[in-house]
Amino acid sequence: MGMINRNARSAIEARLIAIKRIGPLKLALGAVALLMVSSVLAQSGGGYALDPWVVADGGAVSSSGGAYSLGSTAGQTGAGTVSGGGYTLYGGFWKPGTVLQGPPLPILLPAIMRSVPPPTPVIPSCNDQENNDLPQDAKPLTTIGTTCSGSLQDDPEGEDDWYSINLAAAQTITIDLAGFPTDADYRLALYNSKNAALPNASGADKHHFVYRATAAGRYLIRIYMAHKSTSTNSYYLRAVIS
Repeated sequence: MGMINRNARSAIEARLIAIKRIGPLKLALGAVALLMVSSVLAQSGGGYALDPWVVADGGAVSSSGGAYSLGSTAGQTGAGTVSGGGYTLYGGFWKPGTVLQGPPLPILLPAIMRSVPPPTPVIPSCNDQENNDLPQDAKPLTTIGTTCSGSLQDDPEGEDDWYSINLAAAQTITIDLAGFPTDADYRLALYNSKNAALPNASGADKHHFVYRATAAGRYLIRIYMAHKSTSTNSYYLRAVIS
């Protein structure tokens, strides 16, 4: 019996020794397993991975173009500054003060420019004051060299507008009539102080009249409405003396 007890005690002691040796190994394996699991969790996400367990890992990736330069790092977990006594430790790739800042650039804003139409020219009146339907009632034409506007709207068909001008001997007057409705028939003529019709040097053109004065005196311009328009009956008159 004494031999049996001694052998049993030896077996129990050997088992305890083995348990003591296996315990630390199990703890170490368990820690490794936990690290592996946490590492797998940290690396998941959309097919991309960054290892957060690498300390002070980093590298510079620079891109430049024109007046711009871009520096960057990836996977850098140890960024920061630690100081003590006369020493300072910079964690990470970028050291404070190493980032270069370029000069401020102007901000360009799009602008839409609206085209402004030119102002409509103001055409003066031809001194067309009623009653100017007869030669003796002709009104002085005060717009020599400038286009002026007149109207026969208040006149019945067959009536006229008369204007007077003064010419020196050998002066040439050129008269143009325009701007009247297409369904109207307006005619242009020139008379001397004796109410005699003068010849047109431009021929039979009833809207363009040219005459060289043979004597100084008062002359009359006649705007004759042979046919009245159903719309507004107005016209443009221009007389140039040379």
